Amino acid sequence: MSIETMLRVALQCAGLGQQQARKLATNVGSTHLCWWAMTITEAWAWNQSESEISDRSASPCNDRQRRPSHGEKLSSWRRRVLREEIIGVLGDQPNEVEKADLVKRILDLAT
Repeated sequence: MSIETMLRVALQCAGLGQQQARKLATNVGSTHLCWWAMTITEAWAWNQSESEISDRSASPCNDRQRRPSHGEKLSSWRRRVLREEIIGVLGDQPNEVEKADLVKRILDLAT
């Protein structure tokens, strides 16, 4: 990616520049956290298939051939973490179909 693109993505997705810190060391630390969050997201998405990362069914006019953006990768990662947490809380339910439906409804509300 070009430097301008990475900076725009960092401002939009990772929250770069949104921190409200008064000390220089705190600003430097929060900036490092934003860049590390972007790096970890890209590392997680490296071996994921594009169909797992981007679900464009809600926007049929969106180009399906376009590669997933960083925002889509971040949303997919958040969605997967939430799914695992919800399944962990629900535990062993007798009906797996109802459990899967409940997880999907909760994730649709959350994201």
